[in-house]
Amino acid sequence: MNIPHPFAIAVLGICSIALLGCKFEKATTAVRPDNVPVEAIWGGGVDGGTWLHCLPPETPFRYYCEVYDDFSGVLIWEDFFQLKIVNWNDETERPEYSSLDSYKILPSSSFSGASISIFGQLELIAETEMD
Repeated sequence: MNIPHPFAIAVLGICSIALLGCKFEKATTAVRPDNVPVEAIWGGGVDGGTWLHCLPPETPFRYYCEVYDDFSGVLIWEDFFQLKIVNWNDETERPEYSSLDSYKILPSSSFSGASISIFGQLELIAETEMD
């Protein structure tokens, strides 16, 4: 009769507990708090995000955006954002931003604390730093 090694039993037990603790959820939009504008767009996933409310630009590529907390709906940042193309520089290991000649877009992705990622290589970059 083969008796399993105690280490193998421990690993199997830990994996079983880990799998029992995991939930597989379908990505959904968060419930919009009452104080978030109806026009705001959800930017996030099952692990959280923010509500983004950006007004059409009066000046090309310059959007006024409000960023709201996903659960409380508290306004966490408002600013003017410049629409830019972002490319990763492998040498400096930093993003580089360049201006657009023309582009029409509605922001709809995620807020990183200094920018709103839209899709592909487009980001709205805040004109001022967040406190």
